[in-house]
Amino acid sequence: MAKYYPLPLSTYYNNNGFSYELEQRIGNFTTFGSSYPGDEIPNQTDVIIEEIPFLFPDAQSTFNNIELENQQLDIPADYYTAMFILGAADNGSYQEDIEYYLNDTLVEQTSLALTNWTDHMPKYQEQVVYRCSGIYTQKGALLTSKQTTIWLQTLSFEHPLHMNRIVLPDNPCMHIFSITLQKGE
Repeated sequence: MAKYYPLPLSTYYNNNGFSYELEQRIGNFTTFGSSYPGDEIPNQTDVIIEEIPFLFPDAQSTFNNIELENQQLDIPADYYTAMFILGAADNGSYQEDIEYYLNDTLVEQTSLALTNWTDHMPKYQEQVVYRCSGIYTQKGALLTSKQTTIWLQTLSFEHPLHMNRIVLPDNPCMHIFSITLQKGE
């Protein structure tokens, strides 16, 4: 049976991706002020997707996703065989490199690819986790001409990586809501 480590990411969150109609709370997932309809996202922090546990952010918190800006995520030193990411890109689909370190030594570098949140089909073999009915604008209107998606992206490592830090790429159009690592030796 696989062992998982859902990363606690709340201290790294720097973006609000959700808006709420009744509360007049306006998110800002994109640089244009668009956001997911938060009422359509389950309001629970412990979620299981494809039998993988995730710590999903409290959608009603001030910040609930990481807009990628070279954040360094400290993790328990261990051997990991895969990384599962709940995320999406905005204003296009993007592919950037993630670096994995043990102390200050670069152990591996892999590519993270995330499909645009308004695309209906994945560009990088992701799976749909949540699909919402539309987009909230910066003025609080729900546009239903396009659906929005949070994707599950799986990064399987060729061999177990011994690491204690993950360095995210610098691309503010890429967003991560949750990360879970699979342990292995």
